[in-house]
Amino acid sequence: MKKISYEEFSGRLKHGEKNFNDLIFEDMNLREFNLSRLDFSFFKFYQCRF
Repeated sequence: MKKISYEEFSGRLKHGEKNFNDLIFEDMNLREFNLSRLDFSFFKFYQCRF
């Protein structure tokens, strides 16, 4: 798995990248998984830190 830093992750969110599956699992074949609930909780969690 390709790891990204918190700064890169939050920077991508700030610039409007909303596909968290691609951000978190960039080099993995998990894009078919339904992670919308996980994505929503990540968004809520990180949104309050901006």
